[in-house]
Amino acid sequence: MDPQRDPEMVSLLLDFRARLEVLHVEAFVPNEGFTQTVKSAFEHVVNARQNRPAELIAKFVDVQLRSGNKVSAREPRATHAVVVL
Repeated sequence: MDPQRDPEMVSLLLDFRARLEVLHVEAFVPNEGFTQTVKSAFEHVVNARQNRPAELIAKFVDVQLRSGNKVSAREPRATHAVVVL
C-alpha cells in the first residue's frame, strides 16, 4: 500500500472490486471458492495498515452521507459497495 495514494484508495478498491465481480460472473459462474478468496484478499488489504484504511473508508462514507441530494448516479452504488469492503 502506497501512503501517497491514500486519498484515492477507497475509489481504487471499489473499482477493483467491481472489476473482480464482473470477472467472477463472466468467468467463474458464481463459484463460492472464488467469492471467499476475494473476500479474504480484501480483508487482508484493508487490515494490512492497521487503522488507516478503516479511517479512509469511514471518511468516504461520511462524505457520501453528508452530500445528501447532491449524490451522483455512481455514488449510491459506491456507498453500498463500501459496506461490502
